[in-house]
Amino acid sequence: AGTGRASAQLDRVVSAAHEGRVASLFGAGGVQRWGSSDAGVVTERPDPQPGDVERLAEAALATWNTGGRVCAVDPDDVPQGAEIAAVVRY
Repeated sequence: AGTGRASAQLDRVVSAAHEGRVASLFGAGGVQRWGSSDAGVVTERPDPQPGDVERLAEAALATWNTGGRVCAVDPDDVPQGAEIAAVVRY
């Protein structure tokens, strides 16, 4: 975690995934975080609203589509006690 090549912050992980920088993604199985992104402003909600996407699934799909590895793990096994964590390529 101290190398600058890892993150457990959802917004950073989602952005890195869309940029194709995520090499490995670890997401808490069964956890959902709904939200939307408009002009770079991210809104997160516990329950979905019209136009929202499930943010962990969004990161997983973007990672998979850019050749990264996606792992669903027990929520207690996600590094740093987060809901999602990633190792980035650069």
